Amino acid sequence: MGGDGALALAVRLGAGRVAAVVATSPAIIAESASAYAGRLRGIPVWAGCGSSDGFAGATEELLAELRDRGERPMGGIFPGCHDAVFRRRMLPRQLDFLGPRLRRTG
Repeated sequence: MGGDGALALAVRLGAGRVAAVVATSPAIIAESASAYAGRLRGIPVWAGCGSSDGFAGATEELLAELRDRGERPMGGIFPGCHDAVFRRRMLPRQLDFLGPRLRRTG
C-alpha cells in the first residue's frame, strides 16, 4: 500500500478508528486531493512528496485544502523524487509525527 492507499484506508475507517495517517509520495491527482481533504476531517495527516515527483503538485494541493478546512497537516514538498532514497529520508520525520499520536490500547 502506498500513500494513496494509506489515505483511502484512513478515509474508509474514519477519525474514530484512525490515530493518524502518513502518505509518502501519494499517487494522487488534484481532484482526488480535494476529495480526500473533505473526508479526512479530524485525522492528523502527514503528507510529503519529492519536488521532482510528478505527484508533488497534488500533494501540495492536498496540504493546502486541509489547511483551508481548518486542519493542521504536517509534511510538505522536499528535495527528491518518487524513490526509496526519498522514503528513507522522510522516515524520521514521519516517526516524529506518528509517535505522539499513537497510544497503547488494551
